[in-house]
Amino acid sequence: MKIFYKLLLVLSIGLFFNSCVESEQNKDVNQNEPKNVDQKVDTVSQNLSDSEVNDEVSYHSVSEDFISNLNKTLTQNKVTSFEDVAQLYSPKDPYAEGNYSYNLTTNVIDEKVTILEIITEGIMDDSLDGLKIIIELDSSQEFLQVISIKEAYKCKQGRGQQDWSSELCL
Repeated sequence: MKIFYKLLLVLSIGLFFNSCVESEQNKDVNQNEPKNVDQKVDTVSQNLSDSEVNDEVSYHSVSEDFISNLNKTLTQNKVTSFEDVAQLYSPKDPYAEGNYSYNLTTNVIDEKVTILEIITEGIMDDSLDGLKIIIELDSSQEFLQVISIKEAYKCKQGRGQQDWSSELCL
């Protein structure tokens, strides 16, 4: 079982860094051109209503390709637990020290949709201090499927914004 979780950790870290690289590559896109769904960065929270996300945070939307790959993994591993989805996408750091916190909140909207909110702060990184993730799940299937994933970042002092934002840290 430990090998399974190690594999999931490696997979999720690899996918996270891949999505960061895509985000850096998409920075050069002309701001006046319409953004297409496959782009990594989309700062609107299109699938979540104001009642589901009750703050004024702008989010990065994770690419459809990434979500498709994640859904394949969820199906292959027969994932039915909200906590397993959260750990697969953004696992708790077992080696964190100091002011580290990892909080998972589950909000069942109806029999088909569930929202997971993961807030991680005190991250052991030179620029990133916090990560807020909103995962919208289709819970009507045999195995959970991701509809959308949005991320917001909080930076360390002197490395960018100190409030939640879609802006990447320096």
